[in-house]
Amino acid sequence: MLFGFDEKFQTIFLFIFTLLIFFVVPSTYLNIKGGKLEKIYSKSLLKDGRFWVVCIVYFVIFGFRYNYLQDWSQYVRYYEYIQSGGENNGWREPGFYIFVKMLTILGFNYYAMFVIECFMWIFSICYLFKDNRKYLVWVLPFVFVTSTNLALVISRQFFAMSFLLLAYRDYWDGKNLRALIFACIAPMLHFSAVIWVPVFYFLKKIEFVKPVWMVAAFLVITVSSSVFFDILASSAESITVLFNLFFDSAVYDVSTLDSLQSETTGANLRQMLTLSITRGIYIYSYYYFRKRGFLSNPIMNNIALIGSLAIIVDLLLGYNMIFSRFATYIRIFYDIGWGIFSYMAFVRIKAASTTSKILIFLAMFYMFGSFFLGLGGRKAEVSDVNPFLIYEIK
Repeated sequence: MLFGFDEKFQTIFLFIFTLLIFFVVPSTYLNIKGGKLEKIYSKSLLKDGRFWVVCIVYFVIFGFRYNYLQDWSQYVRYYEYIQSGGENNGWREPGFYIFVKMLTILGFNYYAMFVIECFMWIFSICYLFKDNRKYLVWVLPFVFVTSTNLALVISRQFFAMSFLLLAYRDYWDGKNLRALIFACIAPMLHFSAVIWVPVFYFLKKIEFVKPVWMVAAFLVITVSSSVFFDILASSAESITVLFNLFFDSAVYDVSTLDSLQSETTGANLRQMLTLSITRGIYIYSYYYFRKRGFLSNPIMNNIALIGSLAIIVDLLLGYNMIFSRFATYIRIFYDIGWGIFSYMAFVRIKAASTTSKILIFLAMFYMFGSFFLGLGGRKAEVSDVNPFLIYEIK
């Protein structure tokens, strides 16, 4: 254990330490004014020391994790299989095989795979805000508390998502060839990304959705979900069972899907109500800040708008663990959008009314509170899944 701490305390400490780094380091952008800040923005993200501090902390703490949560051992087995001379079993995702094969040829062990995945994830988030890095002061903490555990469980999918986010940003910048290359790499790493390549292409073109349509869709689907909760939960579990019958457990960890599906459909109506209120605050915040003119930046507006649309997608797909993972590609914009709104509410003080600040604070309290409660409530005796950050460097 690090410094003699027990596993639980060590895990809580490392998560909180990373969260503080994600907040404190980007906050230094706020003290830089005018031309100096523009000079920083004009340089590559890779030449920004702040980015490297954030990135190194993340990929050291989480890239070198040992047997943490579900799927870790599955990725290690695949890496060692390729390392021992094994060939790729599937035709759909040659990119991941090539990636692993190159690492094994260079003599790296499986930690290199996890470290690079962690690096690419943080890099892709920061790359979205390369010319608005001040927003990272809230974007990075929100992304961290809402997606880190999932990003570590389905790290290959998040690896693919990283390239989709790079493609999305390059497409905005008119770097179409590079955007196309990144977009082609994503489904070669995880096949589920193939559907989202054209979806993101068209979402980029959407500038606005009338509030009446957005609110109507949100209310109808939310109320319907509450009324038919038991039916939806039962159907979701049935779909997972069918999935397990038709897919090889060597490729997909079906026991993990079963356990995660049970957690997903184990939610109650009170939790659904809390989540619905949080989502409603997001939609309100989007239209509030847009009306006030604080989403005049087209990229910021599009990210926040996609976050609103992600709410609808998540309401439709979120009951089934398989479909929910698929929706993660768009749901990440919802998490990023919260970071944008929080920056406007608590950094650009005059941008928000007292009411909007209170609402955003309540949503933040719920999400960050859930994060800390989840950390404090971890227990080691649940099946054979290790919920603690431990290290065994080889």
